[in-house]
Amino acid sequence: MKNLLPIIVLVACAALGAGAGFGAKFLLPSAAPPDADLYDAATETVGSGDKNEKGHGKGHHDAPAAFVKFSRQFVVPAGAASHRGLVIIDLNIEVAPDAAQQAYALEPRLRDVCLSALLRLSAEGRLANIMTSAEEGAALKARLLDAVKSVIGEGALDVLITDIAMQGS
Repeated sequence: MKNLLPIIVLVACAALGAGAGFGAKFLLPSAAPPDADLYDAATETVGSGDKNEKGHGKGHHDAPAAFVKFSRQFVVPAGAASHRGLVIIDLNIEVAPDAAQQAYALEPRLRDVCLSALLRLSAEGRLANIMTSAEEGAALKARLLDAVKSVIGEGALDVLITDIAMQGS
């Protein structure tokens, strides 16, 4: 009888879990409408660019902007002689809505130019201080935006650094 009790408890817990999952699936409303488009989830309305508004005020249009997320992070050496670590950067590109499909189609080329720009900055030793220097961060974003614009043109509005980390000594 002692050996049978754990089996009965296990079966009862499994039945309760299955019942709860079944009930939650059919009784709770779904989180997203079934016709939600992935592109719509990646767009956001950007302000008119008025300098009094909150935000970056770079003069973007009132039209919604699309954000193109790279499928993988960029990992580059920090580059300074005194710092032999790695910099890990996660980037998104803010593009005009009509340039979003083009940007997704050209992702391998965009990754190539961004990685080349990051490696050049690393060779110059400018990535070692990226976490502490606002000037280096602005230079990084400007260099990456120039690289992205060389591929997709003026449809590229901004480069967003969504995550950055430094690994190593």
